[in-house]
Amino acid sequence: MKHKIFWENNSRIKGIVPAEQIIKKTQTHNFPCEAVTIRMHDLNAKNPVAVAYFHGKESQHIGWGGQNHSFAETKLIVSFNKEKEEYGFNGAINSFSLQDLKEVLDSVRETLNKL
Repeated sequence: MKHKIFWENNSRIKGIVPAEQIIKKTQTHNFPCEAVTIRMHDLNAKNPVAVAYFHGKESQHIGWGGQNHSFAETKLIVSFNKEKEEYGFNGAINSFSLQDLKEVLDSVRETLNKL
């Protein structure tokens, strides 16, 4: 897969996801650009919800105080779980093709099935 997939640290993924793919809990605007970050909800449930944050290319902006600020140009948020073939989409992305989207979501679903 050509896109980076990171997982926000949680108790369910330890030992399943390689350590180099796990990032510390943070705010979503701090998720890496040109990558997909997975955040899970309802961790105690049999079937937790996964939310995939697709962050596009990094862009720079100089704020009023002259400070440099970087951010993802585009963002797409996809919510789903391992048992239902339902997806909720919010946002837009131009750095990922539909095939990329499918490959990432299939890969995440495979990992969820190991939980």
